[in-house]
Amino acid sequence: MSSSGLFQSLVAIHPLSDDFKDSLEKELVSLSLPKNHVLLEAPRIAEYAYFIKSGFAMSYSHQDGKKIIESFWKPGQIMTIPGSFYDQAPSTETIQLMEKSDLICLSHASLHRLFEKHHTCTT
Repeated sequence: MSSSGLFQSLVAIHPLSDDFKDSLEKELVSLSLPKNHVLLEAPRIAEYAYFIKSGFAMSYSHQDGKKIIESFWKPGQIMTIPGSFYDQAPSTETIQLMEKSDLICLSHASLHRLFEKHHTCTT
């Protein structure tokens, strides 16, 4: 699996050790999903964060019976509903793929395993 795009995005936020990159690589899962696939449906809890290798996605909520667009994601971006993913709280948004997409995903449990093993990366 080629995670170089993800690593470039993460290094732009915070330096990563080679050991952390190796551990992260072992936790990642590649997905290829069709247009209109729903990755997260409100009020479920976001169990995954995604990196978009190719494709396009949006999130939306419903207010007063209307669909309200909240966010868009394109290739090279990390996609999740932060409050739901990090706090493991019900999401108020749904994430849907707008075209066939190739993604890399990381589970919430995997993220915590990485933080426990590489606690210096979280400071």
